[in-house]
Amino acid sequence: LSASLIKDLEFAVSKLSLQDSRRDAVVGKSQCIGATRSSQKSFVKLMTLEEQNLIYLLASSEEIRAAAKGIQWTGIHVNCSVSKWHQDTGNVGLSMTLALGKFTGGEFLQGTQSYDISGSALVFDGSKAHASNPFTGMRYSLVLFEHSGAPDLSAHDRVHVELMGIPW
Repeated sequence: LSASLIKDLEFAVSKLSLQDSRRDAVVGKSQCIGATRSSQKSFVKLMTLEEQNLIYLLASSEEIRAAAKGIQWTGIHVNCSVSKWHQDTGNVGLSMTLALGKFTGGEFLQGTQSYDISGSALVFDGSKAHASNPFTGMRYSLVLFEHSGAPDLSAHDRVHVELMGIPW
């Protein structure tokens, strides 16, 4: 990914107010933006201007579209954390991840492979076990994925996602 896109993404992510993660696999702060599910109801949560800006930036980037290799995504998981070994639930198909910030370590792990995703995108199968190595510094990871509840979104939420430019 280009230096200018990375700089823009880092700026956009730095403006988010991430919360302590409620996920067992994530040690640190995280935020899910876009389609989600709660108590068996699928919806798109009301987004802050900063969250909308990040989605617009990702959805409008030709570089991100090329890197995503045609995967559909309806949500973004933003992490400022270390990820323990886990398998994603609630995702459909392939996902894409990339890491931003000034850090050392933090490689993405899947199977016996280790990937340096600093400033570069990786398409992966989230249904297979994956994790991240520990890191020093400030590291954000973005995971673009299709939420399994997306087909159940209301017509209003579908329009909302489409107007934001999310390619699904």
